[in-house]
Amino acid sequence: MDDNARKLLRNAIALAVADGRVHEDERGRIDRLRKELGVEDDEFRRLCQQVREDPDSVEVPTDPGEAQAMMEALVELAAADGTVGDAERGLLHRVAYAAGIESARVNMVLAGTADSPASHVRTQSLADEIYRRFREWDDPTRRAALARLAAESGDGVIALLRIFESYRRPEGMGDALELKALVAEQLGELGDDRAVYYLAQQVSIGDEEDDFTNAALRHAAAGAVGRILAIPEFTPDPKGVVAIRRWIGTPKALVYDRIAY
Repeated sequence: MDDNARKLLRNAIALAVADGRVHEDERGRIDRLRKELGVEDDEFRRLCQQVREDPDSVEVPTDPGEAQAMMEALVELAAADGTVGDAERGLLHRVAYAAGIESARVNMVLAGTADSPASHVRTQSLADEIYRRFREWDDPTRRAALARLAAESGDGVIALLRIFESYRRPEGMGDALELKALVAEQLGELGDDRAVYYLAQQVSIGDEEDDFTNAALRHAAAGAVGRILAIPEFTPDPKGVVAIRRWIGTPKALVYDRIAY
């Protein structure tokens, strides 16, 4: 067993006992993981003893990609029974902190695990249609599709943020900047504080014109933050961008980092 496999299994055991008791289905998932990783019984018992002695500690790989893969595996384990309790969330955030993964992104992933199967299928179907047909639609049709996604999803903010944070491009287009600018405007219309962190980060990344950002997107994100927070200075233009960049990092701005999903 390599060291990363040992760390994953140890964290998985800690996750299973986080709420104070281990259910039968959790025992089954841990046992299947143990077999998949090739962990012998003696080593498994040693890991269980380590968790009993120090249940709050976590271990993560030093490689960022492997740490991210571990995080995704642990989230999947935590959400396997349909719910993620507070104790499980706490452990996942400790893993994220140790791995250098932003808590806001963890929250967004965990929020997605709360979707019902039907809601998830409907949301994914609508998102796929937007990516597939965005290029051929005119502006009113594009806006209507995003509004429908926000309205028909289990959580419209999360559905839109998934597009806003994704690297996926609409079919036949060189980048996703036009789509993301419209998503930013839609987030502004929803007026949900959870989106502020992501919008402000987009404003802060620089003045480049490339596949990841441009003036139109930065302006749309700035205006959306202004609309959500009702701050007149945060306008959808260069002045609004400058105002938000001055605001980022202040105590008032940090409040929205903590509530991000």
